Amino acid sequence: MFLLVSLIVGAFLTIYTPEIPFIQNGVRYAHLILFSFLLAGLVFMMYDRSRLMFVSLGCCAALSLFLKNASNDRLTLPQANSESKVSIIHLNTSNLNRFDIIDSLLIKYDPDIISVQELTPDWNAYLNEKLVETYPFFNTQVRIDYNGMGMYSKLAMIRSDIFLFDDKPNLVCQIKTDQTNLNIFSSYVLSLSENQRENTKMHFNTISEQVQNIDDPVISLGEFNMVYWDSEIINFRRDTELKNSRSYTSEIISAPSSDHMFYSDELECIQFMDLNDDENNHIGILGKFQFKTST
Repeated sequence: MFLLVSLIVGAFLTIYTPEIPFIQNGVRYAHLILFSFLLAGLVFMMYDRSRLMFVSLGCCAALSLFLKNASNDRLTLPQANSESKVSIIHLNTSNLNRFDIIDSLLIKYDPDIISVQELTPDWNAYLNEKLVETYPFFNTQVRIDYNGMGMYSKLAMIRSDIFLFDDKPNLVCQIKTDQTNLNIFSSYVLSLSENQRENTKMHFNTISEQVQNIDDPVISLGEFNMVYWDSEIINFRRDTELKNSRSYTSEIISAPSSDHMFYSDELECIQFMDLNDDENNHIGILGKFQFKTST
């Protein structure tokens, strides 16, 4: 009975996570907990423990639905239509061990927009020299700490603003497309911890208020330093009605990446992928979006 109750409680705490630090840190590995339930179910089946087997597999199914609902809710990506399309690469310079990685990304993917975070003076000098001709529209906030950021665009940048939270810049750029204006938010949100939990929540609330004040299509991206099934990201998406670009993928060894792109209902995500360097280290994400077909 103790084992059966433990299985149910473990699944419940993973889905409905209380604000207890060690439990929240463990939920970051919910994908591994899911596979643990699956493995446990198979072991119980081998030893003919039918009740424990059904409970384990039921917990596995519940976690699968939870993770799926927190990710991109489409089983397949939409087919490309005739409407305007925008491709975006988001990078964090702390993941890049050399400058020329940018060169290979531009050649391989040729994005319309490049978002960069942790933009330091050295990286700013390199990117200004490298991108100025191809990406003539940009706004940068250069800092020596992790709060520096910039956005570079081939498409005309109608407006670019900075709104601050706790002296942390959040960049929002309005991009002109053939379809309509597209607003792109770039934010660097600190991960949840016991000492800064309320601060992190307030930062999400600030971004949410800014997003909700905009009528045009929105993409909110950045380094959120938490997995997409974290309760704060789920609450943020609920408040803003933004969709998740990232589909659920089973990563056995390490937790999924903490950089994300969320988009409003006027858009469709037709491509999303994690970007890795030659040594298979995560360096950023790429998303391609299209406007929904007019009706």
